[in-house]
Amino acid sequence: MKAALRLIVGLGNPGSEYLTTRHNAGFWLLDIFSEALKTNFVYDKYFDGLISKVYRNSNNIIFFKPSTYMNNSGDALYRLVNFYKINPESILVLHDELDLPPGDIRVKFNGGSAGHNGLRSIQKVIGSDFWRIRIGIGHPRSLSSKQLVSDFVLDSPNSSEQRQINVAMDCCLNCIFDILDGNFETVRNKLKNT
Repeated sequence: MKAALRLIVGLGNPGSEYLTTRHNAGFWLLDIFSEALKTNFVYDKYFDGLISKVYRNSNNIIFFKPSTYMNNSGDALYRLVNFYKINPESILVLHDELDLPPGDIRVKFNGGSAGHNGLRSIQKVIGSDFWRIRIGIGHPRSLSSKQLVSDFVLDSPNSSEQRQINVAMDCCLNCIFDILDGNFETVRNKLKNT
């Protein structure tokens, strides 16, 4: 399924204290995309977030990092989506995923929030019919951690987990032009084989 992509949203929490936490994996991947495409984020007070734009095949694609906390990601997104008249099917959300081990990265269209508060906030605003890239961070249970999920996502991965996540993000970066062009079946197949 091909989508006319208009918006890529990275999920995370603002502030230096959250910079390296697992919950900021969406920010990490969007930063990697932005750096590769040599774009710069600028804070936009009206949209309450950091914005960058990429021009690709006669299409302007907005990169957006909400400056709200994760649980209120939908609040910032709502204003942006309404202003630019963006349909949910043209949105890609990058987010951390507990149900995937570190090093796994998957593409998905539609679905529930699986307890992810950022996704839940977005779904209240635009529904569920948007694309996602799910960045595996593991689950405390599967990683033999006694941390509560809420503490785990706000903690930094260990060096081994971080290496695995970085490799997955590099694989995703290798698909960047397919992502920008909305060729999500191609991306899905490439990521499946990594």
